[in-house]
Amino acid sequence: MVGVINTIVGMGSTLTAFHVFGVNYALAYLIGTLIGVVCSFILNKYFTFKSGHHWHKEAFKFFIVFVIAYLASNLCLVGVVELLKMPHDIGFLCGMVCYTLIGYTLNKKVVFKV
Repeated sequence: MVGVINTIVGMGSTLTAFHVFGVNYALAYLIGTLIGVVCSFILNKYFTFKSGHHWHKEAFKFFIVFVIAYLASNLCLVGVVELLKMPHDIGFLCGMVCYTLIGYTLNKKVVFKV
């Protein structure tokens, strides 16, 4: 359920910024990802991993994981859109899958240590 909520928030923000407000696709992806990462930290800390550790230590590690996952997913997004000439929405989806796989794995092993 956490993943579904976070996907709706992050992807919804990305698609709204891109399709409704006409924001450049790379900036729309950054906006959606930033909004999604705040939602993700709260939901994952308290529901997915049920962590009782100090939030500020986990938040710092979570931010580092975010940067790594975002950079990799942004490369995926740009590659799909610019190199493969696929539609932006397909690029957003590919980037989101990449971000989710990297982010979940690193958060589980490094941030919340489950």
